[in-house]
Amino acid sequence: MVFYEAPAGHSEFGSGRGLESAIVKHPFFAELFKDAPQKYPHALENRYGRILNRIAELWHTPDMEAYFDDLLIDKRGGRQGFPPEVGTEIFRLNGLYEDMRRQGLIEDVWAQVPEQEAEKAFSAADLGKAVEANDVRRIAVMLSAGMSVDTLLPNGWTPLQWATFCSCEDAAMFLVEKGATVGIVDSDGYTPLHWACLNGFNRVVPALIDRGAGVNTPTRFGISPLMQASGRGHAQVARVLIEHSARVNHQDKEGWTALHKAVSNGHIDVANLLYKNGANPGLAHASGITAAEIARQSKRPGVRLLFRGDLA
Repeated sequence: MVFYEAPAGHSEFGSGRGLESAIVKHPFFAELFKDAPQKYPHALENRYGRILNRIAELWHTPDMEAYFDDLLIDKRGGRQGFPPEVGTEIFRLNGLYEDMRRQGLIEDVWAQVPEQEAEKAFSAADLGKAVEANDVRRIAVMLSAGMSVDTLLPNGWTPLQWATFCSCEDAAMFLVEKGATVGIVDSDGYTPLHWACLNGFNRVVPALIDRGAGVNTPTRFGISPLMQASGRGHAQVARVLIEHSARVNHQDKEGWTALHKAVSNGHIDVANLLYKNGANPGLAHASGITAAEIARQSKRPGVRLLFRGDLA
């Protein structure tokens, strides 16, 4: 493929001429920005024409993402940065590329990789990056090419563990639907359900439970999924857990309960939900404090009204 040559006097290392000299436009980017000409990368074209050529060359290849990383991140330190207007244009191009790829407007060259080449084409790191980007389409390509849905990522977690931890609900839901192991635990005993409850994944939590995730499975610290949801104020998740027999009076190794956490963080709707379903405001933490006492001492009027008359 033949790419545009920068106008005379405009090298990758800069020229002293202003944006008004940008008469010839790169045909690839001229087409790309035809509906938004004000966003055309004039500064990049004028001062770093070779970089603009390289971006056009890599746009439909798996190396594009890495090239943007190299441009935007000084991995060795000490590199002189781009002028602000150039850096802004590179950042904008990177965002446009990611948006187009997620929308399927860029041909995914990996989609054509033969199954027998899957191991060479993809790595666990690639899968981890796709999960962290919540990029369901790319995850699907990797799985269809032969990667296991439970591939161990470089951090030692499975894709489902990573998706629930990283607040990537679309990716988590897709992985559950593809048969990911839901009961897997990390070194501290946290399961995907723990992280899904912490992040308020209203779709994923019931899907995990339906596939056998332990509603009352504690971590090695004694923390339950209900405690995770209650501490963050996720009422809908807490309700689903209770409907599936979550123990509302479970205490962790320090004596905290889900009610302690909801009251401490001012989540009145969750506290009321727990209380109406049998949570005991008189259970004490190791320090001796109860949820009822925390409520009475609170500076928030709504919290102080909780459990009125209870343990007075």
